[in-house]
Amino acid sequence: MADLPEHVVDEAIGWIVKLGSAEATDADLAACDRWRRARPEHDRAWRRLATIEHRFDQAAAMDGRGARLALQADLDSSKRQTLKLLLLAGAGIGLGVGATQTPAFRRMMADEATAPGERRRLRLSDRSHLLMNTDTALDLDLAAPGAEVTLRRGELYAEVADGPGATIMTRHGRFGARDASFALRDLGGLTRLMVAKGSVAASPRDRAADLAEVTAETGPMLFAPARFGPDPLAGVMDHLAWRRGRLVVEGMWLRDFAAELERYSAGFIRTRGEASGLTIAGVFPLDDIAAALAAVEATLPVRIRRIAGLWTDISAI
Repeated sequence: MADLPEHVVDEAIGWIVKLGSAEATDADLAACDRWRRARPEHDRAWRRLATIEHRFDQAAAMDGRGARLALQADLDSSKRQTLKLLLLAGAGIGLGVGATQTPAFRRMMADEATAPGERRRLRLSDRSHLLMNTDTALDLDLAAPGAEVTLRRGELYAEVADGPGATIMTRHGRFGARDASFALRDLGGLTRLMVAKGSVAASPRDRAADLAEVTAETGPMLFAPARFGPDPLAGVMDHLAWRRGRLVVEGMWLRDFAAELERYSAGFIRTRGEASGLTIAGVFPLDDIAAALAAVEATLPVRIRRIAGLWTDISAI
């Protein structure tokens, strides 16, 4: 955005990084709010952060816990610079290699994409369909005898009819099926496969010969480029409930719950201090983030505060 002075952009990024750190205090939140209200350009810079992508692809999901936001206290200078360029320019085009790695750019270049909080159904053939989850980008090739799909980021649920079938590729593996239903999610460093019906022939990207027949009885599986294995967190979250607009968890760390809920929001949802180590169970609406957060506040000894529609802070009482 050309009307934002560079020093204001630097200050806005500094506040995002500070509030995202584990050491953020109530005084920091209050100080940020005062800074935002002090000048109109401060508020514009802050709100700009709600309209651009602030998630950078890192391999923080290698432990199987799901995607983690990279915009934290240890945000390195290259990522700071990318975010700064996006804020100043208001778009992810023509800003060099860093900007082309952002989720916004990937969605723009994909054949099909959803925004945060959006789900969309696509038809592959007369009887085969894809359901795209929030913040998802994919490419389609329907010219081949069987549909070929490349999942660039995000999550999908495939319902593949009997016949030519379909093949879905991710950064970590190749997944082929016919007469089957299954979910795939790109976790950053891994791909998670969850079969609901039938079987899926799955292999790591770099070891195609290591073919596995994965069924519903197998449970969720994690695939890296050269290996695969069971998801160690199976049972903590229902990996198919998002199709019904629900987040269903059992004994999930609140910090992981916040990161999962944040996928469906345009802003940040963060836990601080003792709140991060609380666990939560229940069914929460994904199409009404405010209602989901209200349920958290009614269930656990936490206080939830929101700043300018962008930042949600969850702290222990």
